[in-house]
Amino acid sequence: MRKIPECQSVEAELTQMAASDQFAFSPKARRHLAECRRCRDLATWMREPVAVPMIAPDTARRIAVRLTSSIESVRPLPGPRWVALWIWGTFALLAAGLASTFVAYSNSRTGVQIMSTAQRIAMVANIAGVAAILAVLLAWQMVPASSRRFPAKIAAVLAGLGLVAMISLLFPWKLLNPFSQSLMQLGWKCSLRETTLAIPAAGILWLLALRGAVTQPSAVGGVVGALAGLVGFTAVQFRCPFQDAMHLLVWHVGPVAIASFVGIWFGNLSRRFFVREK
Repeated sequence: MRKIPECQSVEAELTQMAASDQFAFSPKARRHLAECRRCRDLATWMREPVAVPMIAPDTARRIAVRLTSSIESVRPLPGPRWVALWIWGTFALLAAGLASTFVAYSNSRTGVQIMSTAQRIAMVANIAGVAAILAVLLAWQMVPASSRRFPAKIAAVLAGLGLVAMISLLFPWKLLNPFSQSLMQLGWKCSLRETTLAIPAAGILWLLALRGAVTQPSAVGGVVGALAGLVGFTAVQFRCPFQDAMHLLVWHVGPVAIASFVGIWFGNLSRRFFVREK
């Protein structure tokens, strides 16, 4: 049924009255209500009190008990900067401890001895910088409503490309085929060592991440996997005697990327177990 202007005027007054809880029609609206049954029914319906359903006391008590029993105390987190520093410090302790242990108990020449001073400085600075970026990304995921000043995915990709660029520029390219039988045996040993070290490091970093508000487990898993892989990379890098750019990119950097993807998969898998969805 098509509405006439007088009906629309009455509906506008009813809307204003509902907002103010004061039902006082204008003279023009009262004249229209006397003639229009539809508008009278609408006005009567809007002025009727709303019946509030009563809840039985026993039902209310059970609801209150269920709600209060599920409430857990939450420890407040510091700001994202302090959380990032905490994560970076944990990474530094793990990486430095494992690298020093690997170098100290090596029976042959290590990567520290083979690398030049410039290579050692650049490697340490690059690893520290990549770890700092990943720590910031993880802190953003842990602390709700963190101010994100740059896109997380772009930052992670640029961090990885920076590590690849540094190795490509500072280390020699003597190896043409890293997949030959003899070199694959050496490469698999390096990758296996990295993976073995990354697994416990990932467990520690994942437990740290769970102290925050994990709402995107796949993103958290990806960052945790990359950090854990970087721990293994650091230990193996300073121990491995084969400091060739192709070997480092394939068998050292490659496992870090794989660890990140495994972390994303684990984050998706663990959503139902570790994240309380609303």
